[in-house]
Amino acid sequence: RAGCRWMSGSRENVPSSVSASTSPASSGKSFSPAIVPEKDRVLNAADNSTPYVPIPPANPKADLATLYRQKLANPDYVAWKNKPVLSQGYQDFPEEDHIKYARAQIAKNLVLPANTKALMIPVVPSSKITIDGDIQDQEWQQAARIPLEPKETGSILYLQADNDWLYLAVDEPGDTTEAGYDQFQFYFHVDIDPTIKNECIHVARSAATSGAYRETTVKWQGDPQKNEAERWKLYPISDSGIYRMAKGASTMRQHRQFEAKLNLAECGLTIGSPFPAFVKVETDPLLVDGKFKQRLYLGVLGDQNKPVWMIMKADGIQNSAARMPLFLPSDKPREQKTASTSPIPPSNSKALLAYDNFSNYSTGNLPGKPLRGIGFEHGGVWAGIAGNSSTKVKDAATVKAKGATPSAFPNNAVEVMVKGDNSNLRGLLDLSQNSPFAMAGLYSASDRTIGGGNVSSTVYLSFLFRAASLSAHPNEYGGLQLSRNDSDQTGVLIGKAAPKSAFSIHSSESNLAEVLLNRDGTGNFHIMDNEPHLFVVKIVFSPSSADAIKVWMDPNLNSGEGEQNSNTTYVCNTTGHYRFDRILLRGGAASQFDFGEIRIGTTWAAVLSPSVAVESKDSAVQLDQSRRLIDILQGSRWQWFNDGNLTLKTGYSVDFFKDGTGRFGWKNTLRYEGWFE
Repeated sequence: RAGCRWMSGSRENVPSSVSASTSPASSGKSFSPAIVPEKDRVLNAADNSTPYVPIPPANPKADLATLYRQKLANPDYVAWKNKPVLSQGYQDFPEEDHIKYARAQIAKNLVLPANTKALMIPVVPSSKITIDGDIQDQEWQQAARIPLEPKETGSILYLQADNDWLYLAVDEPGDTTEAGYDQFQFYFHVDIDPTIKNECIHVARSAATSGAYRETTVKWQGDPQKNEAERWKLYPISDSGIYRMAKGASTMRQHRQFEAKLNLAECGLTIGSPFPAFVKVETDPLLVDGKFKQRLYLGVLGDQNKPVWMIMKADGIQNSAARMPLFLPSDKPREQKTASTSPIPPSNSKALLAYDNFSNYSTGNLPGKPLRGIGFEHGGVWAGIAGNSSTKVKDAATVKAKGATPSAFPNNAVEVMVKGDNSNLRGLLDLSQNSPFAMAGLYSASDRTIGGGNVSSTVYLSFLFRAASLSAHPNEYGGLQLSRNDSDQTGVLIGKAAPKSAFSIHSSESNLAEVLLNRDGTGNFHIMDNEPHLFVVKIVFSPSSADAIKVWMDPNLNSGEGEQNSNTTYVCNTTGHYRFDRILLRGGAASQFDFGEIRIGTTWAAVLSPSVAVESKDSAVQLDQSRRLIDILQGSRWQWFNDGNLTLKTGYSVDFFKDGTGRFGWKNTLRYEGWFE
């Protein structure tokens, strides 16, 4: 049918988690469309030079069936329909404009069905998203992010809108082949009228092409088919070339990514009006003896019979705490609830392998609750276990009350407190063949660990950490441990190790505790306190020698990895064997600790975000009261007043500037610089 691609090729190894389709439209038959010479092909490239303006029909109350019959009576449309699909081009017929107008009015007046929740798409008026097939984190940081089914593939759908466009993207880590049938299809206007089944934009694996079509129930009522070119007369009308402004693109770097955008006026969607939709992300088909057997999908959301309702809402903007998309229930249109699905990180998603900010758990005991972070074991649960045993501890950790009790962490990040009775909270990581760790080359199948076997890669980890109580003796301990089994006698503990009184790490195999020192590990230590701290860990795995680990506490987020030589950043370097397959959140000797914002990735930037910045009291800057710039050196959140320059009382100057895209930034003579959010 229109929009589908026919290609030769095969994929011998099909992941068991890939969903398959043997629908009538694609079962058993091999289609061979007419070959169109390259010079005659009309690609559906976007034309944004002229805004689309809906044109009402002479009778604005005419129904869609009537308007479609008028289009079928146009000989120019029939001639266009007789062309091969790839050379048809855009439908520039007045009757098509009338159809668009009528179906837009229908869509605008849709009401969310009873007992149905609509997925909220944030409307960001200042959206600056470039459709190039490369998902850039700064472009999509406020988008709704939805895991597609089956979740084992790790496919993520991004949705965002502004006043004129709906933006879509799919990150597809399970597709790593350059060739194939790869395509992303977004269907909407699903059964909104007896005449229309759906409209769809599909993005193929080409660099910058897309297609669009509309499926209808309308059938040809005129002269019968005369030749093969008029074969379309035998079936319900499926129209291609319905958009001239839509754009899509795809790239294949480490894995497949798609981006697309739809003009709201042209596609007939209205901000604030709910609409039914579904998504398919297709990969190579299953071939048997070189012949097509069935379609395979690495990601789906809803279907024609059970679409997912969506709504573009200005108050659906996602915040920097990385919450999942909000849902709007039909019976309580003003109530917003957080979806009970995996949280998605706000930045550097391609290099981020695992993440949990604990915002999608109810308060109370965490053991026994499903793992809802990305990069964790699918179908697994958080487990409370006694130290060095398999005894279950149902209250080993709790999610603190949110909202009523302010968080001790920056930006009110959710806190998980461990009990402090030597029990551990365990979270298993995703070690499947299509896991983010496997795709990044960090998974060793020989011993089923991250960093084991012949792995020679680098992994980064970050987390928020705070001592909730101080026992005033060195035997207390707590922190995040990278472990190979439920025993806490393997791997490395990062936080506070016994018998040290300062922030430190402990390597289990060597039974050695080492403290963190400022000035890049050459200065003084930091006695444990009750303040929140950000830890960053880097492990360089080596198959032939000891692994190298470096730990930072409270790094300056405005400086790079190699520029952390300061009095307020504490560092430790050591070596050992640090392969792991799980994390343990630990607390012992009657000492409770809070944890939050756990990230594992392949780069420094992937595990850091302004939302986890911890302000250092040592770097407070006194400013002239008439002009205020808050947290200029630590960069957690900035507020600024009055354009121009600023002189600090210390005598250093701060310059404000604006780049070519309109972003405001600052720089000063201390070589610190950054952007205002």
